[in-house]
Amino acid sequence: MSYSIWYTSPLACCRCGSRTPPRGSRMRSAALNPDPSDRVVSPGDLLDVGLPDLAEAFEPSARWPPGAEMLALEAWTCPNCRSTQAALVTLASEGDVGWRLAAVRATGLTPEVLASVHGASRDLRDTMYPQQLALLNPP
Repeated sequence: MSYSIWYTSPLACCRCGSRTPPRGSRMRSAALNPDPSDRVVSPGDLLDVGLPDLAEAFEPSARWPPGAEMLALEAWTCPNCRSTQAALVTLASEGDVGWRLAAVRATGLTPEVLASVHGASRDLRDTMYPQQLALLNPP
């Protein structure tokens, strides 16, 4: 059983413009943590996971598999306006060691963003329109 990874990166809300404190983003990824408890990570931290773990946490898009860098979309909720939106999670491969969290930032679900990512969490996919999902996996 996997537990969650909680991210401690400040995010700027795309709707109301407020900025979260580092621990205020309330953003997590399920299935990325092999430890028997939740884990809090910040940019620069190493995640002891492989491609199968990433594919479970972030349902692969047409750009799967990632190379040296992985771009994934995760859902987060602004604590100010309660709007659920997307964050772009950037992971850097450390070879056999795992993946390093490089950055987390709020983003809109633009065609350019959707065409560039390697995967998106199921939580975020559940909030997306069919047209947005089609951009993740074009025919």
